[in-house]
Amino acid sequence: MSITHGQHELDTCDLRLQALINAVARQVDVEVVQGHRSHEQAMQNVASGHSHTLHSKHEANPSLAVDVGPAGMLAAWTKGHDLPGEAYVKLSNIVLSEAKKRGIKIRWGGDWDMKGDGNKQGQLNDLVHYEIMEG
Repeated sequence: MSITHGQHELDTCDLRLQALINAVARQVDVEVVQGHRSHEQAMQNVASGHSHTLHSKHEANPSLAVDVGPAGMLAAWTKGHDLPGEAYVKLSNIVLSEAKKRGIKIRWGGDWDMKGDGNKQGQLNDLVHYEIMEG
């Protein structure tokens, strides 16, 4: 198992996220889409509809957020498709379990309120997004 794409993106993240995703990658193949992003990148992402916020944890340096998904995700995206939602949920279970073992409080973009019951109607589903919750 490994990080099949985006190791350089993971390297821009907080050391806790790096250790977490590397541990996950020993269990399942993953692709890292983005770690740190500049404010200019954030503005471009909002303009293109890929993000809804200009002030995300991705802008911290090192990044307190990482976008990571199951292997094969990027190939599907380039063809205008996506992997089934179950693939992201399966990965989230591994990430959240590993984070709990390490004592890292993580929020997943598929369950913003962290109640374990997924997002509600009208909430953004950002199934690749994981962020460290401080405090």
